[in-house]
Amino acid sequence: MRKKTVIFFELTDYSLLRFPKKISDEYAKNDPEVQFVFIYLYKYSKETVDFISFPKSAYFVNLKGNISGVDAVFLGFPDSIVFIFALRPPEFYLINTSKKLGIDSILLQHGVFIPFMRRNLNFFIKEARKMVFYFKSILSLSSKTKSSPLTCFSEVFSIYILGNKNLGQSIFSNALNVLPGKVYVYSEYWKDYFMTNYGFSSNQFSCIGSPDLEAYGSIINQEKEDAVCYICQTLVEDGRLSKKDFDEFLLAMYNSLEPEQALYLKLHPRSKHELYDQVTKRERTYLIKEKTPNCIKYIGHYSTLVSLALNITGDVFLWEFKNHKIPEYFSNATAFIDNTEDGLRKFIQDKKKTPALREILKYYFHHPGLKPFEEIYKLTEK
Repeated sequence: MRKKTVIFFELTDYSLLRFPKKISDEYAKNDPEVQFVFIYLYKYSKETVDFISFPKSAYFVNLKGNISGVDAVFLGFPDSIVFIFALRPPEFYLINTSKKLGIDSILLQHGVFIPFMRRNLNFFIKEARKMVFYFKSILSLSSKTKSSPLTCFSEVFSIYILGNKNLGQSIFSNALNVLPGKVYVYSEYWKDYFMTNYGFSSNQFSCIGSPDLEAYGSIINQEKEDAVCYICQTLVEDGRLSKKDFDEFLLAMYNSLEPEQALYLKLHPRSKHELYDQVTKRERTYLIKEKTPNCIKYIGHYSTLVSLALNITGDVFLWEFKNHKIPEYFSNATAFIDNTEDGLRKFIQDKKKTPALREILKYYFHHPGLKPFEEIYKLTEK
């Protein structure tokens, strides 16, 4: 009898450290016979990834930029399921291939979605290597379909660069059979979102809750600190916001704090530390990578981690940058949305406590206490 095989695909080896590792850990805990295949399109250039913490029964496949390499991998593991975490040209090719081989595919919601935002030109220059791999994936995809490379390039340009078409309206969704068979989402709200924007059917969904809320219990059991926590996002790093605009926000936050107030900067895994130099020079400012602290107040924008902060307290301030409208799933759960230093200072210095609007949050993110990775294991075992 063949071993069960679970396959994961991500763009980089670094991305495998997030959800793929957590899902595989849950599988390995419950079923020692399962084996894992971790596929990545290319190596992350900014950090070395050590695979030592992954389950022992794991294979790692570096496609070296050629998505067509998944064909041989899938042929070697026919009795398997494959997890993906986004819908981009490489995933289109992968799902198309898996379906032809009868391999079940699952999309796991990897974060919240915001209205289309243009990226600055510098981002595409810095990410030229990534763009090349995207284009190669489009060429590979077109070679297996009846659509020309030019048609595929045009569709990708319309979706990802111009933002005037969503995936549900594209040839990838309507003609090329690139949607996975199952989708695991946070809640009913996201089920509706994926149906509208991608063309899925209602019977393809399971609601598992948000992984960001899994830490809720351990955080609220910590002693609450009379401190402020800023939830960092990679807006500058991802070319969505100018450094000038970000520096203006950081200065407003710096000026709004009293000298004795502690400030935690909860870093994103890809945060560039040097962006925060003007803030970290103040005393009682701390950079943290791991656990989110239990603070009386939080500041953020629209990171997925904002959902955790909003469940901890209603005292969450969302700074709204120009052309970065706060989505409804956050704006409906806080009264503190502004983009002025006066507004931020008033929020930080106000001593009143605001209760969390957990019933509203439940609609968007389910509720704290769910264990999404346990749910994933149970669902796939069925």
